[in-house]
Amino acid sequence: MKHYSCCLNSRGLTLIELIVAMVVISVALVGVMSVITYTTSHSADPVLQHQAIAIAEAYMEEITLKSFSDPDGIGIGEIRTTFDDVNDYNGLVDNGAVDQNGHAIAGLRAYRVAVTVTTQSYGPVGETVTGLRVAVTVTDPAGETLTLSGFRADFEVAMKVFRRIYCTDSGFTLVELVVVIVIVGILAALGGKFIVAPVTGYVDLARRTRLVDQADSVLQQMQRDIRHALPNSIRVDATGHFLEMLNTVDGGRYRRYPDPAIGGDSLDFTVADDGFDLLGQLSRIPTVGDSLVVYNISSTGTSGNAYDSASSNRATIGAASSLTHINLTPPFYFAEPSPFQRFFIVDQPVTYACEGGVLNRYQAMASPPGNRQLWLDQLLLRVTFPGVISVMILAPAARGVGNLKSVFD
Repeated sequence: MKHYSCCLNSRGLTLIELIVAMVVISVALVGVMSVITYTTSHSADPVLQHQAIAIAEAYMEEITLKSFSDPDGIGIGEIRTTFDDVNDYNGLVDNGAVDQNGHAIAGLRAYRVAVTVTTQSYGPVGETVTGLRVAVTVTDPAGETLTLSGFRADFEVAMKVFRRIYCTDSGFTLVELVVVIVIVGILAALGGKFIVAPVTGYVDLARRTRLVDQADSVLQQMQRDIRHALPNSIRVDATGHFLEMLNTVDGGRYRRYPDPAIGGDSLDFTVADDGFDLLGQLSRIPTVGDSLVVYNISSTGTSGNAYDSASSNRATIGAASSLTHINLTPPFYFAEPSPFQRFFIVDQPVTYACEGGVLNRYQAMASPPGNRQLWLDQLLLRVTFPGVISVMILAPAARGVGNLKSVFD
């Protein structure tokens, strides 16, 4: 009987309690969803703000690098590409960020940029200098605005005022000089031991940073040279200390057969040919004396090797060449045609050499690597960062190209 009594006395939720619980849960859920919705809708705001800051800084740098006063006296009718002083930018409005040449920047068309330039005085009363306040306002796609302000003053006028206020002709006596030296010596002795360690750490960090930067610069230069190298011209000597390649300056496709409609000068591989027409055109008129290479397949041997002194695939470009036609002087007999009718224009070899812990880059040099005295005779300038790196600029060769030598400790 006690068991049945307990079951009959148990009770659940009433309707009022259920409704109250549903209301409380709904209110809490609305608050949580509001926070989630706001966070999601504004998640891109930092990216937009960072982009707006970058745009404002770019405009500000361009403006403040211009002259304070108008150098040519023309202040009306100028456009963005002819702006030559700060005041020319007053009132500039770009619906979509553009560069200094007036070209729209892809991906930034939704940003609006407005520039105002106002006159403002600086300095104490009676010694004021007239300057310019530049305000660059950027409106991002979300409608938020950011204003970056900068100031530009006439340097010559400002320096004259500075000298008049702060520069005097009065000096100091010998006693004052001795007292200052003694005081400075005492302070240096007391404080030296506290600053040696931090300064040493800073110097070491700066040295490592410069080493990393210089190594990155050298690596980027090597990457650029390798990208511009003639195909199959990259070679490494047996010691692994020398890397050499032929630098290309242009290239294209030659006419193999005459055009049925207009004819044209095709490249004849059966005789020594003195010129040919191009399919398309070059990026610039070829330089007389540069080499033209067809179907380079090896960096060794005598067949298809542009390095070989009696190369069967390298001819010399003559005078009167154009963007669509190349003259060869003397006429040249190419042994093998290119499967894709391709040719390359080569100007000079580039060599990287590891010599005694030094990475040397040789370009357009008259002598091969190993002639150390020649390079020492061509030495022009040596800039040294103590304990970090030495930069040696060698004299330009016949084509006016210098060489860079980097020494790493």
